Amino acid sequence: MNKLIPFICVSAIVAASSAFAGEQVTTTTGKDYKQPAPVEVPCFRDHEFQLDIFGSYLNLAHGDDQYHHHRNSGQDGGGGGVGLNYFFTKNFGLGVDGDFDSNRGGVANYTGKLIIRFPIETGHLCLAPYIFGGGGGESFFQDDQWLYNHRRGHQTEGTWMCGGGVEFRVSPRVGIFTEGRYTWTGGPNNNGDNASARLGVRFAF
Repeated sequence: MNKLIPFICVSAIVAASSAFAGEQVTTTTGKDYKQPAPVEVPCFRDHEFQLDIFGSYLNLAHGDDQYHHHRNSGQDGGGGGVGLNYFFTKNFGLGVDGDFDSNRGGVANYTGKLIIRFPIETGHLCLAPYIFGGGGGESFFQDDQWLYNHRRGHQTEGTWMCGGGVEFRVSPRVGIFTEGRYTWTGGPNNNGDNASARLGVRFAF
């Protein structure tokens, strides 16, 4: 009996030590465990497809020449249009767009362009200034005898243009943008040259 008592005491101490050690491991493991951080979705992405819907305002300038009765300058008109863009990387993309503005009988522009953007993503700020350039066509739909040797109907000319803008992302999928551009035409005496401004909503996919 005397020999059994020390054996029981030793066994009890070992069992208590093991239980305490197990509890310590469990507690330590619980403290060291960290919840994985949520994955942040970038505002501007590679391989991004965009749909633009915008309103526009165009100033069409004309000068005196053999085709005009008088000087017609500052022919302003409002309108709107749509555009499609695709960005291969965050910084480089291609786009096409078209709009119609109510200058006199109306002016339609349709353009292909190269876009270079400079995303700024700090904290909650998602901003992207960008520049672009390209070419396309411009059609004039006239309601009186004032353009191109006083001919009625419409006239289409080739164009090239450049401009810049800035986009603010409300979310990774929706942005608001504003931009301005200047367009040069191949018409007589550059009579179709114009400056325009756009304000619209951009949907990114």
